[in-house]
Order: sequence, then structure tokens, then C-alpha cells
Amino acid sequence: MEGIRNENVFAHLSCPAGALAELQLELSAECLAAESTVDFTLSGQEAEVYHYTLSHNGQELFSCESAYAFGSYIPRNSGEYTLTASAGNESAQADFTVTEKMTCTLADAPAALTLGEPLYLHPQVTGGTGVYRYIYTIIGPDGTSSAWESDEVWHWVAPQEGRYSIRLTVMDSIGAQVEAE
Repeated sequence: MEGIRNENVFAHLSCPAGALAELQLELSAECLAAESTVDFTLSGQEAEVYHYTLSHNGQELFSCESAYAFGSYIPRNSGEYTLTASAGNESAQADFTVTEKMTCTLADAPAALTLGEPLYLHPQVTGGTGVYRYIYTIIGPDGTSSAWESDEVWHWVAPQEGRYSIRLTVMDSIGAQVEAE
């Protein structure tokens, strides 16, 4: 998909001679929207206890120990983050950036339409990073759904009378997404 980037970030540090393996810290994203999840995995050296420290804009948020070489974190604020992990005498670190949380509203969506009258939507999106992608999904009276990728401004005409649901999914250039109905 054009414009969407899903890269893994690796931090590698050399081990001293005789060490078993190089410690590696992998993150699920190098850039994400606030209130999205970043997953991490530590590999290369097994340990009974792993030590983790997370910093935000240079200030330590927390430090903890865990028996697990993996985990997740949901950052609430935008900024620069650094995760440092250690096992035994080895450590690795990885940085990631958190952008403003994405929001989307469909303030101009009418409650009802006349058959044959077009529906025009003008979503208001804030936050995220880069260019947005818009995916409009219509769920018809019989439960079937159709989806269209479109520009920000979109229009649609109901093919028959009935109750329809409209869902808009907006994705930014780093894959963060938000939905509005």
C-alpha cells in the first residue's frame, strides 16, 4: 500500500569475546500515533530476568524487571521515546517517535436521506503523520457491505430504500488509523 510504512527497528550492540550472542531489541514500529501499541522483542541472550527502562524526551518514565523477553507499551503522549533493555551484562536500545493521536469526525452526516439524493461526507481529521487514506464502508439493509478508497470528500447514492450504516477508516502514512461512524 502506497504511503504506508511498517518497518522494524533493530538496535545491535557488540558482545565481548566469548559471549553467547549479540543482544537484539526489535520494535514493531519506529513511528506511531499516540494511544497506539508498540510491541518489542528482545533476543540473542537468554536470561532469568530482563531489565527494561523507557524514557520520553530524555526523562525516564519507568524501569522494571520481567521474566519475559517481549512486551508492549501504549504511549499516551507525543514525543521521542527510548527503550533500553538488558540481559546479563549485555544491553540494547531502540528509539521510536510518537505523533499526536488521530481523531476523525463526520459532523456533516445527515440522519436521513431521500432515495436518489447523494450523501456528501467531509471528514475532519487531526493528528497522525503525513498524507491520509480514506476508506468508506457502507453496510446495507441486508447486511452486505461495500468499501471504497477515496479522497477526503466523498459522495454516495443509496441504491434502494432501507437503513444503511457508514463507517470511515482513516489511515496515515505510518499506518495509524482511526474510525468514525
